[in-house]
Amino acid sequence: MISQVKTTLKEQLGQILDYSYPLSIQWRSYLIQRLITDQVFIVYSDGKVGSTTLTISLRRNLRDQFVFHIHRLTDQSIIDAENYYKDRCKPSQIPDNLIQSIFLNKQLNHFLNTKQVYFFSLVRDPVAALISEYCENYPYTSKMTTNSEDEIAEKITQNILSLFQSEKVEMRLNWFEIELKKALDFDIYTEPFPSQKGYHIYQDRNLLLMKLESLNSCYSQAIEDFLGFKNFTLEEGNKAEQSSYREIYQKVKKGIKIPTPILDEIYTSNYVKYFYGDEEIKGFRAKWQG
Repeated sequence: MISQVKTTLKEQLGQILDYSYPLSIQWRSYLIQRLITDQVFIVYSDGKVGSTTLTISLRRNLRDQFVFHIHRLTDQSIIDAENYYKDRCKPSQIPDNLIQSIFLNKQLNHFLNTKQVYFFSLVRDPVAALISEYCENYPYTSKMTTNSEDEIAEKITQNILSLFQSEKVEMRLNWFEIELKKALDFDIYTEPFPSQKGYHIYQDRNLLLMKLESLNSCYSQAIEDFLGFKNFTLEEGNKAEQSSYREIYQKVKKGIKIPTPILDEIYTSNYVKYFYGDEEIKGFRAKWQG
């Protein structure tokens, strides 16, 4: 019975989106606190790297546990996100992952001292992640409804090429320094990452990190090694190829070509060289080469 109540509350928590901003924080934080057990599970990663898929899978496999899904945890990143959404969204549209970030920002030290905390993170080819992020967020349905898909895809492609010359690239390549290192006081780059294996467990912070490109082949063994959980099933999450912007996304991916200097900057970065082997990097470059 307790398990059923917890499951019901977890389902309700994801649906509480129509409160005012202050009330949503108070109410959802209350529900989260009610659901916390002796173990805390936190999916903490940059966006568009497969974190939704992993979160959904963990929630369905660990039915009696609440699984957090966040992209930011530092004071500054949360302030920046709050300001961004307050300027652009109605209070009811504030993303639930931001509410969870605010809650964890205040409670994490307490959890680390009193509970068993498991962290999960993922990485992805930065070019693919940036393209997916922009395509999903581009408001073509409201502003370009009279344009054809080809025209929309061309416009998005041009905007993405400009995006690759902005600070967005640097922020993605340095996410672990900007976010995770500051929030958890831990530098992942002090340990080697086995690129062929596709995942690594950082024992000092109880962190499992996986590559999206290897997720289908490594997730079962990775979860078993990390949690001791056998027969873990992977669920489909926020997959671009199956979302409402699928056709536009496919056209952009097929047609976009990234200039060589930009690819050089990205694929010689510490981020890429740490997680990916030479052959993987060659494959990425060949896919996007202009």
